[in-house]
Amino acid sequence: MSLAHEASYLYRYSKELRSLNKDIKKVAKKVEKHRSKHAKAKEEHKSKHYVRHQKQAKKLHHLVAEHKTIVRKLNVHLRNFHLTLKKNKI
Repeated sequence: MSLAHEASYLYRYSKELRSLNKDIKKVAKKVEKHRSKHAKAKEEHKSKHYVRHQKQAKKLHHLVAEHKTIVRKLNVHLRNFHLTLKKNKI
């Protein structure tokens, strides 16, 4: 591929990674909030916070898996960009 194509892939994946990192931070805060509320709650409300914690934790695991795939794709295109740059000697 050309240098411009690889640069565009790098830009797109870095943009996706940035937005995904924001989502991960938001969900991680919610997970921590429900975990702490579960610890502080009385016995009749503990299950409610535990269920909410589990839902957010599941969402967090899904986001982390997406993060890994995007990082892999980003690394592939970074190597391709570097090789194309080397080949063209710009």
